[in-house]
Amino acid sequence: MANEQDVTTARDIAAEQTQGPEDKSVTANQEHIAVLELGSGVWHEWRKNNPDVIPQLCGAELDKMDLSGMDLHDADLREASLKLANLREANLRNANLSGANLRNSRLTKAHVSKADMHGTDLRKANVRGTDLNAAKGTNKA
Repeated sequence: MANEQDVTTARDIAAEQTQGPEDKSVTANQEHIAVLELGSGVWHEWRKNNPDVIPQLCGAELDKMDLSGMDLHDADLREASLKLANLREANLRNANLSGANLRNSRLTKAHVSKADMHGTDLRKANVRGTDLNAAKGTNKA
């Protein structure tokens, strides 16, 4: 009987360990969000001074933010909420936007080449001048 209990405990621990990294991987880095909220000048300076840092913005609530012209290349924006956000001329090259909510956002002339947009909600988004064919996972029909 003790062995069965030990096995169950070991399984529970193993399950927690496999779930832990997944949970952490969909959590935005609060420091990165704080820098982003300081505006484009501070954000661009931070990106320039930290060229090897991949912005971790997954799951972030960025609704209605003005991110126009922002350098978000390579950023992890999985499951982020960007409803009504202004991403006009933003650099989203190679960014991970899978599962992100971009409803009613402004993506006019955004740079999305090689961005992962699998499952991205683009309903009512303004994508005028944006080449969605350059992104991965968009419905081009």
